[in-house]
Amino acid sequence: MAIFLFAMALAFGDLWKIRLKIPAVVTLVAIAIGVILSSGSYAFGWLESSCLIESNYFCIKVRERDIDGHRVRTLTLDRLLHSYVAKDDPTFLVYGYEKVTG
Repeated sequence: MAIFLFAMALAFGDLWKIRLKIPAVVTLVAIAIGVILSSGSYAFGWLESSCLIESNYFCIKVRERDIDGHRVRTLTLDRLLHSYVAKDDPTFLVYGYEKVTG
């Protein structure tokens, strides 16, 4: 998007009327560096997400952990742990309020 906006500025703005050639060279070098860095970041996986699903609102992660001898799955939204579920024992409750209301 940035490259498209810059091309539009060059095409329809007054930037092409500047008689100095140094700004044009600096601009082209900056664009080349940006393209190289962005393609390198995709190639090396630097922009990959550790999320299971990336929604409009949260980074959703489901992980498996051992708690008190039970294998549980955890649901994490962004960095906040929201729930535990033990698939083999649905009566295993981790949070105190679950024990009171359950």
